[in-house]
Formats: sequence, structure tokens, C-alpha cells
Amino acid sequence: FTFSEGERKRIDVAILLSFIETTKIVCNWNCNLLYFDEVLDNATDAEGLDKLLQAIKELGIKDNRLCTYVISHREHNSELFDRKIQIRKVAGFSQLEKK
Repeated sequence: FTFSEGERKRIDVAILLSFIETTKIVCNWNCNLLYFDEVLDNATDAEGLDKLLQAIKELGIKDNRLCTYVISHREHNSELFDRKIQIRKVAGFSQLEKK
């Protein structure tokens, strides 16, 4: 109860990322696809967001076969992403824009 909301979010994400690494080691589990759905939307400050993006990027550096998708409703201009796929609703239909 002594942690702020932002600190709690950082702890949650740190535990999530450590479970990925621990599961790979302990269970001999290997995965080449990870989805992070709206984890960036909960980061409260720029420093926490930068650290989270760097941690996700480091997962890909450790395993070059890993494909990571980060789903977010926030606008991110990060150079850490190789590609960006933006989905917009136009007249009730979703349209993909690759950047």
C-alpha cells in the first residue's frame, strides 16, 4: 500500500518479464511470439515507459527469433520498434496502415 500507482505498474511489468525468462529456463519452454496488450498504456511517466520499451527490446536481442507485438492505444514515436502497424476505424471498418 506504500507504493504509488505508477510504482505498482512497474512492479507488475517487472514480474511479468521475469516470468517469461524464468519459464524459459525452468520449464525448457521456448516461444518465438509475444504479445503485450496495452501494457504501455498503463505506464504513467516517460521514464517508466522508456524502461519498459527497453526491456521489451532486450527480450528480442537475447533471442533474435522472437517476434514481439506491442498493442497500444497511445501514440508512441519510439525508435525501438522495427515496424509500426496502425489500425484506424473509418466508417465503422478497421483499416491497416503500415509504417
